[in-house]
Amino acid sequence: MKAGRRLALSLTLIVASASALGLPMERVAPAALALALVSGIPHGAYDLEFLFARGLRHACPLLVMYAGVVAVICLTWTEHAPLFSAAFFAVSVWHFGEGDLRGLLGLRPTPLAILSRGLAVVGVPILADWGATRPLVEALTGVSFLPLVSIEQAAVIAGVLAVQHIVVLALSSVRPRELWESSALMTMLLLTPGLLGFAVYFGGWHAPSHILAVRGRRLSRGVLGRSYPRGLELVVGLAGVAIVGLGWALASTDGGWSHSDVLASAIVPLAALTLPHALIVECWLGRLPRRPVPNGS
Repeated sequence: MKAGRRLALSLTLIVASASALGLPMERVAPAALALALVSGIPHGAYDLEFLFARGLRHACPLLVMYAGVVAVICLTWTEHAPLFSAAFFAVSVWHFGEGDLRGLLGLRPTPLAILSRGLAVVGVPILADWGATRPLVEALTGVSFLPLVSIEQAAVIAGVLAVQHIVVLALSSVRPRELWESSALMTMLLLTPGLLGFAVYFGGWHAPSHILAVRGRRLSRGVLGRSYPRGLELVVGLAGVAIVGLGWALASTDGGWSHSDVLASAIVPLAALTLPHALIVECWLGRLPRRPVPNGS
């Protein structure tokens, strides 16, 4: 886990430095998306570890329910976009906040600390680059935010969200290393174009920490826990399919591609997958021992 955190921190500092120096980010975007897919697909595929924890007989109904929830959300999103979007953002805030503090940092966080982290990693990338992310948010929610939040106001809110998270961590007496890591992450999210910054965070921080935590505490009867090499083949294969799909998307746009285009086409399925995935991770996180931290997080 420590090696993974060092790598994530190094990647974060490199991207933040490139953004601060004004280096072109267009060439970095495909690599960041590929990173998010390579680690994100296995991160989601480990849901099978929990679905099969009690054997195939119990897993089949759970798989049907899992797929059914995703299908219903995808098919009815347009009719209920504001409701589903609100649920998606709320679940994402809690999922990323708790997953990072419990799984990545190994803490026993309070609800305040979880909300602080979740709002920061979800809100800062969106609001810091509001001019680019607003159309995507509007397409997802079906709500026009143009008269409500200006680019300048969004940038201020992004800064407040980043600072409040560092303050909450500092008041929670976390280790200095964890405080500096989070500070570097917040700086990168503020400086880097929103979607790119979030891809670096998701692919470099959130997903790898989840994968390493699952590998370290596999369930005894889990389908991936029975034979890790077989499970590794599964998740690597899924990641390969995702990379091929990304390559196809790049090749089929005649040079007019942007990282927003790919995410916009996938955002509803990703949002639909978030709810069952977050519920599974929530159940799993409750089983892990935690390092208590004075005064909260």
